[in-house]
Amino acid sequence: MAVIGGMVVRSLFLVLLLANLLFAGWRLWVAPPELPPHQLKEPGKEARIRVATLERTARPGRDAGGQTAGGAPTTGLAGADASATPAAAGSSCSRIGPIGDGQVADALRAALAARGLRATTMVEAGQIWVGHWVQLESVPTREAADRMVARLAAGGLPDAYVFQSAPPFSVSLGVFRDKDRADKVAAAAAALGFHPQLTDRYRSGAQYWLYLQVASDALPLGELPAEPGPGLQAESVPCSTMPVGGTPMIN
Repeated sequence: MAVIGGMVVRSLFLVLLLANLLFAGWRLWVAPPELPPHQLKEPGKEARIRVATLERTARPGRDAGGQTAGGAPTTGLAGADASATPAAAGSSCSRIGPIGDGQVADALRAALAARGLRATTMVEAGQIWVGHWVQLESVPTREAADRMVARLAAGGLPDAYVFQSAPPFSVSLGVFRDKDRADKVAAAAAALGFHPQLTDRYRSGAQYWLYLQVASDALPLGELPAEPGPGLQAESVPCSTMPVGGTPMIN
């Protein structure tokens, strides 16, 4: 009887051992692992994280509800940074010019790049501003024009000369890029009894234009370097006319 009892105990032990081994194998290879409590997601938590991310990317002045300080609603991420892609938002493009000097055009392009505005340079034929032209117009005869030149030279304006070779004649007192200097020469001629005229002098040549994918009214023209003469113009152009290709390196 003792032998039979020992065999029964041994059999029960082996059965329990086998059951434990099977359970351990099931836990290791079959059952999915349990997540620690701190890794479990609360309902809706992932959605709240995404909303918080969008709110942080919004520009200052907008509240968490996607509205401006004045209460105007925004539309998704486009309202968060509309200035990043101005051409895509309003399809507005522009060009700045005309510029008569390539180095001035490069300086303008560099100044725009420093403000985050990428410009493309294009060259076309046109009329280039030379300076402020001081002259005496509508002189009827060559003899009268020569007498004017002599009087101007005697009065301290030796650079005057007869411009036209046929009537009516004009007497040129010079072309000046500096407006103050032109005004001084005109005032000196007026003090001698003449009536000088100031006009803009142009010549044919290459004009430089800077094309940008931004509306013309958003360009900081007053903050950009410029050459003497008429101020820069910003013109609205269709974005379909934007030049395609490389731009010369900035010198």
